[in-house]
Amino acid sequence: MSEKIRDVVNGSAFVTANTKYTYTLVNIENDTVAQNWLATYGINTKVLYTSSYRHFIRFLNTKHSREDSLSWNGKLIIAVRELDLKSEDKTKKCRWEDWLKEFATDYLRGERGLSDGSVKNICAGVVSFFKENGVPLQLVRKYTRAILGEQKIVKQRYDLELSQVEKLIDKVSQKYKVILHVMRCTGFRVGDVIKLKQSSFLNIREKEAPYFLGKVYTKKGKLYAIPFIDEECKKWTDNWLETLESKGLKGAEREMFPCSEYGVTVTTNMIKKAAKEANIIPPEGYIIGAHCFRKFLFNSLIMAGVQEVYAKMIIGKKVNEKMYLTEKLRNEYKKVLPLIWEQPVSKELITNYEQAVEKISRLETSLDKQDKDIVSLKVENRQTIVKSFVTEMTTMIELSKNLWNELEQREPKFIGIRASMERKLEEYIKTHNLPISTLDMTEEQLSNMFEETKRIAKETVDENK
Repeated sequence: MSEKIRDVVNGSAFVTANTKYTYTLVNIENDTVAQNWLATYGINTKVLYTSSYRHFIRFLNTKHSREDSLSWNGKLIIAVRELDLKSEDKTKKCRWEDWLKEFATDYLRGERGLSDGSVKNICAGVVSFFKENGVPLQLVRKYTRAILGEQKIVKQRYDLELSQVEKLIDKVSQKYKVILHVMRCTGFRVGDVIKLKQSSFLNIREKEAPYFLGKVYTKKGKLYAIPFIDEECKKWTDNWLETLESKGLKGAEREMFPCSEYGVTVTTNMIKKAAKEANIIPPEGYIIGAHCFRKFLFNSLIMAGVQEVYAKMIIGKKVNEKMYLTEKLRNEYKKVLPLIWEQPVSKELITNYEQAVEKISRLETSLDKQDKDIVSLKVENRQTIVKSFVTEMTTMIELSKNLWNELEQREPKFIGIRASMERKLEEYIKTHNLPISTLDMTEEQLSNMFEETKRIAKETVDENK
């Protein structure tokens, strides 16, 4: 590492592009949030973004110092940004975008005298800080204009949907379908895809998707990716291997996609042509190219619930991790399969389904038998209760008849009392819509009628004491 770069990384000093002044840099060694963010980049990007971050902290402490006199740091910035996003105040919601605009125009260009190119690079670091910490800035045109100055606005890569990916693949010729399927599943840059060896596809061990291609060293990222492909992609790569064999080009150490037929420019132009034929028109400020497939897989992995660190490992982006747990990543990749292509039903799933159907059938048979047993028990139990009740009622009726007959012989007025009780009981039966026969009554109806009979009897006795 050169002495100049080492000074920037260590925070000893910084000299601007126009060398008009030199000043001591903000110390960020104890800024954990910033250090974790910077650790995800290679040395060149780290140097640039370290400078960007220090510029931004100096700007905040100078132009937007806090009322509590605390110096700004990564943790504090993210905390305030999260609160601002939840605020109903529109000014607070876009406060950081406004500050970035002021940072670019007034501070970097105005006070520091930096060129448009330098301003763009420094602001890119600030934007990355917010994005990687989960609170991205919403940079509409007025902000990008301020950041880029007189430069031409760089178009963003379009976010493809699955239906659009299917249309693009459908529009290309057979020999290009296979490379687009590999790009769809791996998220590799074109340059890395055309450098893949046939061994990656010949040495697949898994019996079902996702299929692991082995660790692949990516040229631009200068690190290993952990790529997988799905069932549809494997079908195309298997057919392509047969084609290579028929041409005498098959070999484990040979390239899967010979450069004579596939190249970065050729593949990119082919995708753009397919987009026009498929009538996929991106909005203003966006373009469709090969990198859109990389973005498609990464976004799909995040949507499927895969942790960002795992998503980056799969497509070959730098992360602050030392261990690559292939089986763990394979299980994570399974989540995204339905989002990147319509997947066939696996043999294991079919077997599980058949076993589940058989088990459900057995359970239904068992439940039917239990229902019949319960109904039978209820009938028997009800019949026992009714029989007991009828026996008790019959005994009471006989006793009542004997008593009433004796009372009526002694006192004629009891004839009217008896008729009154019977009338009340008949009214109760009609009011509650009870069956005429006690054998047709439910257990609850029988019990309620028994209680009502006792109540009427007591009431009548009390009235005629």
